[in-house]
Amino acid sequence: MNETMVTMTGWVAGEITQRRFEGDSQVTRFRMVSQERRYDPETKDWVDGHSIFVDVQCWDRFGENVAADLKRGDPVLVHGRLRCREFEHEGVQRVALEVRATAVGRNLRFAARPDVPLPLAA
Repeated sequence: MNETMVTMTGWVAGEITQRRFEGDSQVTRFRMVSQERRYDPETKDWVDGHSIFVDVQCWDRFGENVAADLKRGDPVLVHGRLRCREFEHEGVQRVALEVRATAVGRNLRFAARPDVPLPLAA
């Protein structure tokens, strides 16, 4: 079976939610944004590029750990299986990207500092 594995960097773009199912399994979900940044030599400044929003799922004990450690705005690294989910909303066909995470961690490259705003567009 072929799977598309991805590793993404970005920020937690929404609230972290948890849902429990029958049989004691549970899922923790959050939305993340990964935003391109590049240096513009003409303006000698960093500029924002494209943003990609992804729904992240973490199951069972792993999800509990994620919910206990992360909050909206935190810089993260996410690794897992990418899938594309198609659905209809208000008569319009849409596509959502989802990652079933196998690893999630804080991205210490962008450790939160009160004097540096995070580039969230959620």
